[in-house]
Amino acid sequence: MPSRKHKPRQKRALHTKRAGRLRKRFIAKRIRSRKPATRKSAKQKRKLSRRAIPARRTARAAALLRPRQVAIRAQEAAFSLLAALDRGGLVPEFLRRYAIENQRPGRIANPPRYRELVETVRREALLVLALQIDDEMPQRIGVRAPQKVTAERRELVDLFREEFFVTLGRSLNWGDEEFQAFCDDIEIYRSLRAAVARSSRHRGGSSAPAGPFVDRCGFLIDAPMLDQGRRAAARFEMELIATASRVLKKVFSPRGL
Repeated sequence: MPSRKHKPRQKRALHTKRAGRLRKRFIAKRIRSRKPATRKSAKQKRKLSRRAIPARRTARAAALLRPRQVAIRAQEAAFSLLAALDRGGLVPEFLRRYAIENQRPGRIANPPRYRELVETVRREALLVLALQIDDEMPQRIGVRAPQKVTAERRELVDLFREEFFVTLGRSLNWGDEEFQAFCDDIEIYRSLRAAVARSSRHRGGSSAPAGPFVDRCGFLIDAPMLDQGRRAAARFEMELIATASRVLKKVFSPRGL
């Protein structure tokens, strides 16, 4: 009478052989479907940049995204953004760093005023983060030139925006008025940043920090030392932009589809 202990091994062997046959068929099918490769000179090979490889992978992954996957990524982006802002303590750390580096301990000495300042700067920081996500997201979905975007891509972009902002509002327990006010402020930030960029190009570039966040945040943290506050706010804005880009990169990183 055959022992039952050998049956699992037999099943595993059958599964391994079957997976091997399927893998061979898949590889053979891919080889047959490939176009004949053209030979490249050594000079052309040297011109190929390593940075082009992740870009091609991102475009390929974006081409495979379905509406449900875009909606999930939008929700993940909203949750991750709030986690980076609040759990990471970006705003309190920025205010403490400013007070220490610039010898302005009085800016954080009064607890009630400090809490109010944290909440106010946090909202301004959230505007920067959300705007960066909104501006950078179309490229992650595969939109390289807005003039050449297809209807399908446009629907995915609109879907991401809707899911992202709705998830953000729900996570923050906003009512309709608060949500609409935030969306209005996003558009104000967008137009003011565009105006500052145009003005900077006309002047040929300027070392002086400028922009809605720089002006607003600089005034909030230290109105008597406005120039000093604006410079600190400009550095913090770059930190926020980098944080939003990292969140979006992680959300759209290749994964099992």
